[in-house]
Amino acid sequence: MLTIENLCVGYNKQILIDSFSIEIGKENLIAVLGKNGSGKSTLLKTLMGIEKPLSGTVLWNNSLPTSQQEIAKIASIVLTDIPFSLNLNVETIVSTGRYPHTGILGNLSNTDKKIIHAALNQLNIGHLRHKKIHTISDGERQKVMIAKAITQNTPVILLDEPTSFLDVANKIEISALLKELAKEKLIIYTTHDLNFALKESNQLWVVNQSKLITGKATEILSTSFIQEVYQTEKISYNPIENQIEFNS
Repeated sequence: MLTIENLCVGYNKQILIDSFSIEIGKENLIAVLGKNGSGKSTLLKTLMGIEKPLSGTVLWNNSLPTSQQEIAKIASIVLTDIPFSLNLNVETIVSTGRYPHTGILGNLSNTDKKIIHAALNQLNIGHLRHKKIHTISDGERQKVMIAKAITQNTPVILLDEPTSFLDVANKIEISALLKELAKEKLIIYTTHDLNFALKESNQLWVVNQSKLITGKATEILSTSFIQEVYQTEKISYNPIENQIEFNS
């Protein structure tokens, strides 16, 4: 589904991630870890075609998309910012997820409307549908953007810090949703929460000093690479508690 070949990620000729190659199929839940400014968000934007790669290629289903519209039918993205007028209501914003499928006029069919309402209910934000986006909490806005991505009905969803601004109860809710979506889709998300990544993901991508390594969580935890990222001499995994322990 996703083939990355010698991908170099960055901007203004500044390399953030250098020469990264991998093939990934659906039914995967992948966490991208790294320090602030390491290139995690830029990587997602590059995969989505929002940012151009410094070099290398990103292939979807073994082909190179020729337009943003074409990518939007394959992958959707949830960023940390809200790129909409604050005067729009929740339902209108979620409905924009259908635009890659509705044509240039953006007319919503009954099927489109059912998909939108289902996504609102799936995120438990149906009661917010008529509220202006600027009147709801940061956590609720995050759920609105995830609902928008779900309405886009793509086989791939990219999420930048999907649990940011969420309390414990909502983190658990989003965690369960991501696991459910990953049964049929490829989900790639960035996070600073190593424990969350370990519990929820079947693969980690870790970025540090322009290098990116991939593997199962238990494999990566034993490497000096992850210790450098978190600036600790040792990271151990407690399988009984399913918890990571940092030892300085």
